[in-house]
Amino acid sequence: FRITLDFDLRYHNMEVRQNNFNKIPLKDPNKIIEMKYQRSDDNYAKKIASQFSFRLHKNSKYVNGIYALKHIPQ
Repeated sequence: FRITLDFDLRYHNMEVRQNNFNKIPLKDPNKIIEMKYQRSDDNYAKKIASQFSFRLHKNSKYVNGIYALKHIPQ
């Protein structure tokens, strides 16, 4: 069982064939709490998640970056 807090996320455009890491990345102001666990711990995870004061939903940092770099609203 693992819980992590992701913040200060930055996205680099990787389309062009050049070193894009020298360019200023796009910053994501969001903070993401991620829970990873085995299916057998699902009830335990629900108990922990019920203590959070915000709504839970599935999230993909990869997809967030694609949307942000392509300027596609989520």
